Amino acid sequence: RDLDSSLVGSEMCIRDSGDRAFVCGYVFVGDLSVGTGGAASDPTVVAPPPGHPLRLAERDAGVSVTLRDGSMVWLFGDTVERDAAGNTEYFVNNTAAWAAPGAPTVTRDGIDGSQPYQFVDALHSCPTPGFDKPAIWPESAVAVPQDDGTDRVVVYLSKVCLGSGWLEIEPRGMALAEFTYDPANPPVDARISGSVTAPDLFGATDPWGRAAVLGADDTTIHVYQCGRFTNPPTDDWGPCEVGRVDFDDRTDPAAYRFWSGGDPADAGNWSADPGTAAPIVSASGADITPPVAAFTLTFDETHGYWLMVYTPLPGFTDRVEVRVADSPVGPFTDPVTVHLPGCNDTTGGTSYRCYAGTAQPQLSQTGLLGVGYFDQAISTGPLRGQYVVVTVPFNVVATPAP
Repeated sequence: RDLDSSLVGSEMCIRDSGDRAFVCGYVFVGDLSVGTGGAASDPTVVAPPPGHPLRLAERDAGVSVTLRDGSMVWLFGDTVERDAAGNTEYFVNNTAAWAAPGAPTVTRDGIDGSQPYQFVDALHSCPTPGFDKPAIWPESAVAVPQDDGTDRVVVYLSKVCLGSGWLEIEPRGMALAEFTYDPANPPVDARISGSVTAPDLFGATDPWGRAAVLGADDTTIHVYQCGRFTNPPTDDWGPCEVGRVDFDDRTDPAAYRFWSGGDPADAGNWSADPGTAAPIVSASGADITPPVAAFTLTFDETHGYWLMVYTPLPGFTDRVEVRVADSPVGPFTDPVTVHLPGCNDTTGGTSYRCYAGTAQPQLSQTGLLGVGYFDQAISTGPLRGQYVVVTVPFNVVATPAP
């Protein structure tokens, strides 16, 4: 709905009704205001069709990329299957699946026996005592149109070593992997394999690529990082920064340039030294510091603006935050909070929340924003979580400051 400029700066409403949260509120920056109002839709699980061996598997950290024919590729962090007693049958990280045009939440996975294929094979070892479990997590992806009618899908991957507990993570750097999507030969019920083109793209603690988005020219990749990993995550890390690289130079870390402040249209404000990167800022001038959990930055064609969507601290929560800008460099609006259904469950005296909130613009419609997240408790007997998506009422209004 349109927002009355006389209300700018005031609090609208946040109202809970059982498991349905009214997500009302908006913020203002320059000549943009962004608002939400109304209840989020019922969650839809992102999964293969009924009867598929992976239908009930737990898959988190859903990163999606829309392809030229309207189909999608989903990339997931971890996939877990449990038996009826709740024991782990398998644990597979970094998987990928295709979804047909018009059916964005129905994945068409290839399977290796009864479990998913990995997108890429092992990339690193874990020599640190106590952090001996290697994992590869897809962080972001962009689809770059090619002249031959295909898309080149570029995926930024975190290499990590895991400890025995939640959030015990040792970073081992970022890698780049790619595959070519041919609309004439989609990977229906087939494995999607990534070719590793840069196994060690940046330093071990520099997570550039935690979010990535194409610029308006469809050839410049913007990459983001929001501080270094901390265990546990704290509210004083950050800030968020942005770099960019031409598609043809994507595997060369020396080709990346980092915004150092000022007019982003001026090439002189992009430096080869990541140490000179300036914080991207919000409307209030504060640095933007989302937590260690996944975040996305994408262009939402339905609304015509750049979106940043992420799970705020403490990471396991019942909400995501949304910021909007008219440039991939910002400035971004102050956050609007979206309350998520199904993220305040308690069973056996234990509370279960949600995490890994992401933008899912392929689900957006006029007045609606698509959002995804991992819900830790979809069902019991055994306890299962799954990656789900919702739409929430959402508008961006260009209006003069009062």
